[in-house]
Amino acid sequence: MVHSEPQPYHRLLLTGTYRWWRALLGLAIFGAVFAILTIGVTVAVIAADVIRTGGPVDESIDRFGSDMDPLFLLGTNLGLAVAIPAAILAVVLAHRMRPGWLSSVTGRLRWGLLLRMSALALTMVVLFTIVGGWLVPVDDGALDIDSIQTVSLSTWLGFAVVIVLTTPLQAAAEEYAFRGYGMQALGALFRTPWIGAMVTSLAFAFAHGTQNMPLFLDRLAFGLIACWLVVRTGGLEAAIAMHVMNNVIVFLISAAFDDVGDTLQVSAIPWMAVIIDVAQMAVFALLADRYVRRRGLATRSAV
Repeated sequence: MVHSEPQPYHRLLLTGTYRWWRALLGLAIFGAVFAILTIGVTVAVIAADVIRTGGPVDESIDRFGSDMDPLFLLGTNLGLAVAIPAAILAVVLAHRMRPGWLSSVTGRLRWGLLLRMSALALTMVVLFTIVGGWLVPVDDGALDIDSIQTVSLSTWLGFAVVIVLTTPLQAAAEEYAFRGYGMQALGALFRTPWIGAMVTSLAFAFAHGTQNMPLFLDRLAFGLIACWLVVRTGGLEAAIAMHVMNNVIVFLISAAFDDVGDTLQVSAIPWMAVIIDVAQMAVFALLADRYVRRRGLATRSAV
């Protein structure tokens, strides 16, 4: 028996052996492991680029930050994906718990639910992307006609392979870090989930760097809706599906127009794009919650 009473997702760290300092230790472990693994991935990608081009190391370092190609996108995605093992080690070493408790109240990732939520999220992304193409005005900064250029099929396929294989890992890793261990670490200290939701959502938004107010609020809304989903559905599956499908579709489209680097470093979007994006997330969240309720899936741990 792991929990003495049924616990919602954000309170899953509250076991008989929990102590307040375990969350602090876990966060320290997460940060250290994430930093070490990210540096390792970055060094490996730069080394691979040096071998590929035969140029000096400093040129590869400069290109990594400015000249996005499939290798550098691979490095960017894997450099974020290492948040998954970092979160797992935090739970295992600091809390002496099975890593499955990071995924859901059942102590495992519910793959069937993840697949169904992915299908729903894909439908929502495609539908609202089409709607957004009609409603977001070109002269509002959403699209610069003069700068549009397409890439060759072989170049796009190179990006597509990396996007399909590693962007889901990158998106899932952000969920395991922010809505996963972050929510649980703070949830063990505060009974209400919304302190953890606000803190982790602000951290998620700020982690994306320089951005205008619409983009910041869009990312903050994403974090808050994802937190609501995690609490309501009892796990990360729906939030992962929403994050993965959004990122995969956006990057597949941007790769076709040689725009991956700008998409990764985007710092401004128009207000209409925020309205459409938040509407998409809200509709998905409501449908996902309704599905879980109708199927009677667990939203608290068993005892």
